[in-house]
Amino acid sequence: MTSHTRAHDKHSFCSLSGNWSCTASIANFSGKRVLGSNHGWLAMADPLTDECLLWNPQIAKKILLPPLRKSSRYNRCVLSKPPTEPGCLAAFICSCGFKLSVCVVGAHEFAKQCLRKLPSIIFMVAIGAVHGQIYGVVFSMRDGYRLVTVGLVDGTTIMIAPLTSADGSGLWIPPLPDPRWTGLHPSYLIESPAGAGKLLFLVVKVFLSENYEEENAMVFQVFRVDVERRECVELDRIDGMTIFIASCGNGFCHWSTFAGGSKPNCIYYANKEGRLVYVYDLGDRSTTPLLLCPDAKQLGSTNYWIDLPEVSLEY
Repeated sequence: MTSHTRAHDKHSFCSLSGNWSCTASIANFSGKRVLGSNHGWLAMADPLTDECLLWNPQIAKKILLPPLRKSSRYNRCVLSKPPTEPGCLAAFICSCGFKLSVCVVGAHEFAKQCLRKLPSIIFMVAIGAVHGQIYGVVFSMRDGYRLVTVGLVDGTTIMIAPLTSADGSGLWIPPLPDPRWTGLHPSYLIESPAGAGKLLFLVVKVFLSENYEEENAMVFQVFRVDVERRECVELDRIDGMTIFIASCGNGFCHWSTFAGGSKPNCIYYANKEGRLVYVYDLGDRSTTPLLLCPDAKQLGSTNYWIDLPEVSLEY
């Protein structure tokens, strides 16, 4: 989906296969940023009014969340499970990784935590969920990287608990990349597609210092994170799968045969603003620009990936 103005009042929807596209002003999208696409639901927030909601285009259902104060500072939302199930948590993180807001779907306000005020955390570089549990990757100068669980106590207090090693001897500190660039640029913690096991993929965007001024001057590293076995392994390939990430939203992964028109072993990514999306091939480390929406502008257009089944866009 491409939002054509900074007011977010006109949108184009394009398929990767190029089989269809349409441009429309849809009331449920008007004025809102899409901060997540989970279980068929879109998490959206209005940066002017701080209205925050979940919307399912397939069934035309809306679930209001509490107002998300200063919502323009947030860029990701993850749901612990479908919001129609009891006890679903919605977690939002700021683009800087310093603030975390969490609520139970149906609550009247968010619980908030400034991570810089915690003794052992500086910021959260990624957040994701698998099998009903929200996980985050946090970084501190003292402990380096840690994988943590995120939850609520009595619905009002955010609990961030580090995972211990498999033998229980201490903290589990996964072998992740150099924090000099990981902390500056967002990473993504993405649930693996159905059938791939209880795994998360940690996707890290690395800007190349020698040509940093170029818009696509970056490479990616992908780690397979097995939270049960406490394993974190860098992958050279994600055969048969495709990953989608953008500046807003938490990203997602599909089998390439399911994501019609997508290339396997690739990462499709969109920057904060611009006409193009890019296809990064993990095999040969090449980057290919892709213009999905001819109406997109270099300034004022924002591209989002929306993980939805085939739906009507008449709402």
